[in-house]
Amino acid sequence: MPDAILATISTAGLLETCLEFPYLIDIHFGKNYQNAFDGLLIKFNGLRELLKRPDLTDALIEKYISLSEEVKKVQSLSLVEQGVFSLRHFFLEFTLAQDVVIENLSKEQEESLFLLTAERAKIKRSYSDIFANYHDVAAALLHAKKIMKNEIVPANMKDPLMEFIQAPLYVEQNVVNYLNEYINYKSKLP
Repeated sequence: MPDAILATISTAGLLETCLEFPYLIDIHFGKNYQNAFDGLLIKFNGLRELLKRPDLTDALIEKYISLSEEVKKVQSLSLVEQGVFSLRHFFLEFTLAQDVVIENLSKEQEESLFLLTAERAKIKRSYSDIFANYHDVAAALLHAKKIMKNEIVPANMKDPLMEFIQAPLYVEQNVVNYLNEYINYKSKLP
């Protein structure tokens, strides 16, 4: 995309452009999802520009809320439309889990997003025919990074969490169990 055009697109518009990028599916073709995401950064200057925007966090959260609210309507779509929706949702969650986004979250945004992704994970599990289990990876990555950044992690979980953060492809059961325990504990706090 020409730089002159990139400069004129709002962050929300640029995010939508990224979610419509025809090679978005390539996120599934790397060694792991982070490796594939980094490959998309190389291919698409729109995604690079998006990650530089100062209002990126607000645009991502706003889009995540609106897209997540549409989950309940997704069953009425054709199978192809369900697949596109699922891919966009995964990509958006994976973008939310990028360090540049996490580092710019306010404490309030971080807590809100943490609870929202946990809530959305439950909804996605109830539509597993559409979202499959790979959707747990993006939300789990976000949660794992939050935990490693803000919490004291038990010694037996540090290495599995770090391995998952460095090369997210699937979530090992011990990491899933730990994240679920943590989410359940945090969601019960006032």
